[in-house]
Amino acid sequence: MESSTTSQGPDARAVGEEFERLFYSSMGQTWAGVEWLGVRALKLPLDLWVMQEIVTETRPDLIIETGVAEGGSTLFFASILDLLGGNGRVIGVDVDLSKVDARVRSHPRVTLIEGGSTDARVLAQLGESASGRRVMVNLDSDHTALHVSAELRALSPLVGPGCYLVVEDTIVNGNPVEPDFGPGPAEALETWLGTNPPFEVDRGRERLLATFNPGGYLRRVGDLDQPPPAAPRPGPAAAAPPARPVPEAPSRSAVLAETRAAVAELVADGSSVLELGCGAGEMAALLRERGCTVTGVEADPELAAQAEEVCDPVHRLVLDDPELDTALGDRRFDAIVAVHALEHGGPRLLELAHRHLAREGRLVLAVANAAHTSARLELLAGRLPNPGGRPYTLDSLDEELAAAGFALARVERQLSPAPELGAGGGTLDRAIAAELAGDVEAATLTLVALAVPLPRADLEVQRQRIAALARRCDELEQRLAALTEIESREGEAREELAGARAELAEQRPELDSMREALRRSSTRVSDLRDSLTAATTLAEAKGAESDRLGLRIRHLEAELVSTQSQLEEKTHEATRLRTRLARILRLPPFRLYHALRRYPPLSWIAARRARRYRSDLERASSDL
Repeated sequence: MESSTTSQGPDARAVGEEFERLFYSSMGQTWAGVEWLGVRALKLPLDLWVMQEIVTETRPDLIIETGVAEGGSTLFFASILDLLGGNGRVIGVDVDLSKVDARVRSHPRVTLIEGGSTDARVLAQLGESASGRRVMVNLDSDHTALHVSAELRALSPLVGPGCYLVVEDTIVNGNPVEPDFGPGPAEALETWLGTNPPFEVDRGRERLLATFNPGGYLRRVGDLDQPPPAAPRPGPAAAAPPARPVPEAPSRSAVLAETRAAVAELVADGSSVLELGCGAGEMAALLRERGCTVTGVEADPELAAQAEEVCDPVHRLVLDDPELDTALGDRRFDAIVAVHALEHGGPRLLELAHRHLAREGRLVLAVANAAHTSARLELLAGRLPNPGGRPYTLDSLDEELAAAGFALARVERQLSPAPELGAGGGTLDRAIAAELAGDVEAATLTLVALAVPLPRADLEVQRQRIAALARRCDELEQRLAALTEIESREGEAREELAGARAELAEQRPELDSMREALRRSSTRVSDLRDSLTAATTLAEAKGAESDRLGLRIRHLEAELVSTQSQLEEKTHEATRLRTRLARILRLPPFRLYHALRRYPPLSWIAARRARRYRSDLERASSDL
């Protein structure tokens, strides 16, 4: 549903889109630098202006913003509430609050919650805060279609009548920017609006020609003066309408009747319907009252015969029979319903439904909740709660639908009180009972789910993601196997190491003794090396001295030889002189002299000559 308070010509819209492309692509210069009171807001300023108009007109008591970043827009909402007065508050939710500015953290109207916007813990906090208040919700976190779809299912029930749900950045994925983004907010919104939620698109909020949120301003149907609805307690992928409470444990037939009624309410009047597992035609009868034509599938011959009264035709085949596809041919139905059939058909049933569901069709399922208290107690007792059937929780149902190409658009919970007796027959422990009493999953007996087929682009993305996840699982399994082998080898290595350590402990005394002996030997070798060095130095010194002495000896030997030669010459000279003296003494003149020497007057002459000869002789001897 759309509402509009202004009209735009095609030229105006074209100019707006061109401006959006330019403004978005120039993010470094434009929206990435947009600030409010010095804190980055990462918004188109025109959208901030529209936001303050919405807040001023609707006066919400609580504004929930998913995706905080640095907190500029959170501070913006708080500032507008400051100007308006009153007790309005802002709750900001983000998986990482480390970048939030201190001025945002310290603002008295702001509460920050760290966690995923669809986490059960976060949704429980938001539900409690929203109870009894007029709430506005602004979605600006993960912009993938899957996440936005989950946010729409979980948070739209919190929005009060006349208040706004804003889905941001619907311009991505070619609307008109980032054509390669993949299915995003716009695609999620289109699918969700196909389930006829109580919201209308307010095109009047786009009158400023340019916006990052085309089609994303949604007003909840109703008047502002209506009392706000009591907020539901959302689960992991929260449901839209409040669950039907069942004050006392009803009979199985009563539960099935209520389940069929809940399923019928989710099928549009006058639809062509394929009912998988139609039984005796109880559901088909309800649908015919709403003007629907029903084709049934039932394997039990007796039940099929009864169903033929309200179904046209009834295919008497089991759900996983390949002939069923052939029997249905190329027919596509406005709605496909299955009450407690998915537990037995599983993924094959979903594949069949996807092939035979119209593009705008609805898949309505009712499955037993495996998280209900009775199912848990059966498991504790060692029994399967649904023998032969697949167990489903809300999370596993959501995952299996996504894998088959469906988006979970709406969930209703059928509640049933927990049994008073435990699995062993005794009274259930009070502490456990108290904990289960506050757990909506434990009280949910049946999940009634409305799913819609994803656009082909979404489906392809899902298949790619599933393939990537499968590859990742294979890689992780291989790594686990490798780690297990490494762990095994590590255990063997540890045993070997322990044995080596024990052996080392036994050999340590001997090793220490050998080390001491080696230390002493090393010391002795060091001392010997020092002694050898000193001896070598001394020998080198002695060798030099020996060389000097040898040279001196050689010099002395040469001098001795020279002296001997001179001595021989002098001896020879002395001998010659003695011979000559003897000859002279024998000469007559000497004899005469000798005779005359005894003559006193001549004795002095003899004495003088004798002294001269003696002097010559002594001089000759000294020369030798």
